[in-house]
Amino acid sequence: MDALLKMEVYTIICSPGSRNAPLVIAATARPEFEVLTVLDERSAAFQALGMALVQNRPVVVCCTSGSAIANYYPAVLEAFHSKVPLIVLSADRPEDRIMKGEGQTCVQQEFFTPHIGHCQHYNEEVSQKSFLTSLSDIHSALQDKLPVHINVAFNEPLYGLMYSSPAIDIELESRSMDYANDLSRGMSLLSNAKQVAMIIGQLAPNQSLQLREQLNRADHDHLYFADATSGLLDHPKVTSLATIVNYQPDAVLSFGGQWIDKKPKYHLRSLGIKTHVHVDPYQCWDVVDAGELVHVKAEADCIVATQLSKLSLVQPAQANATTTDLPWSDALVAQTVFNQLSPHDCLHLANSTAVRYFEWFPVHAKVYSNRGVAGIDGSLSTAVGAALADPGATHYCLIGDQSFLYDNNALHRNSIPKNLVICVLNNSVGGIFEWLPGVIEAPAKAKEVFLNSMSTDISGICQAHGLKYKRAEGISALEEALKMGSSGALVIDCKTSDSENATIANSLKELPFLGE
Repeated sequence: MDALLKMEVYTIICSPGSRNAPLVIAATARPEFEVLTVLDERSAAFQALGMALVQNRPVVVCCTSGSAIANYYPAVLEAFHSKVPLIVLSADRPEDRIMKGEGQTCVQQEFFTPHIGHCQHYNEEVSQKSFLTSLSDIHSALQDKLPVHINVAFNEPLYGLMYSSPAIDIELESRSMDYANDLSRGMSLLSNAKQVAMIIGQLAPNQSLQLREQLNRADHDHLYFADATSGLLDHPKVTSLATIVNYQPDAVLSFGGQWIDKKPKYHLRSLGIKTHVHVDPYQCWDVVDAGELVHVKAEADCIVATQLSKLSLVQPAQANATTTDLPWSDALVAQTVFNQLSPHDCLHLANSTAVRYFEWFPVHAKVYSNRGVAGIDGSLSTAVGAALADPGATHYCLIGDQSFLYDNNALHRNSIPKNLVICVLNNSVGGIFEWLPGVIEAPAKAKEVFLNSMSTDISGICQAHGLKYKRAEGISALEEALKMGSSGALVIDCKTSDSENATIANSLKELPFLGE
């Protein structure tokens, strides 16, 4: 526990179990820790991920042995691909009891390989010297914003223990990133390109704000292509990444994380991009299959205007979608929710259709979305965790009905954050599949599987968890419900028509962009 404090861990989310009793006893004995209880391990891990995103420091999830650890895997995948310092602290049986018919037992060592920054196994015989030596590897992975798995094997007895902290001197070094050589090499390669496209992917809110301030100060006319999850698509010096399909760069200078849209990826790969220079402190994906990839481990402001002036940059037109008045639909719900946000509000965009609406209706807000592996499994839990860790801000979660139902265990807590407003796009089907031409043309039986049509009483779920519930079947009801957001946790059930949603989504895709 002393080591966790040294690594700036102050929150531990525990799921009840027996084998992890020594860990629970040790954690609750230390007043420095905030110890929370979440029954469902999958939800617990995503709540921890949400807290880590907001706090920008590691958060621990602690579970018993056996199948419990498997429930952490979706969040570990997301943490690995989104670079979030999540710590899995799992209890285990001694090695000599594994695969011998013991209950709640499986092979837990290296369980998350290859989607983990570091795995560390301890048993009760570990020496103090070995333990202290291993901490540097754990700390190093956390500094790289990678998840860590610490597996601890316990003999019985597990209860009736008194926690006492031995006097252990723990020194952990922080390291700085030296990116000068990579930056110099990258800019040199880009200077030889015929056309360089500047692309901004997903950014954490603090990164987005930093780059926004840089753009505000910039005295050049260069436009960046940007993904909606950059949180910058409303800025006048930024244009939609979707429009890059109209240009043919031979080099890319990119910032941040993942891109939502497949078409820009396919287009750039088809061009045979020669050079890709990516700027981000932690992550780098060879998304365009470039001939040469250079990772500059720094924040976006490491590149100054004088360096950009030496490049032959693609000069895209400003691309803000022009829209007419929308009828009641998922699109109108999204637009209405977005338009009432302030720059201080936090917006959690669930996967499938919810996150895609933000490209058409961008605003200035703090944007979060689980785009690492882009699953629907923990969007609600992530929003709950983030809101818990950030009580001074209002958090809005725009989520589809199937994502909401899939992750509704996020609501099974002793205390739901009062600063959370959940807007459910309730169209009774997997709406994203209505957007895909392949599904539309699929045989009827197969289409039934994709769409998974269902009708669930969301009000009953809210009642079970003691949540305020408001049903909205029109714009006036939605606007009235949103006014209630300051009076405690709220679920707004936005009932829309599946067929209407698909028609409107397709019409939005066809809208002209200004300047084209």
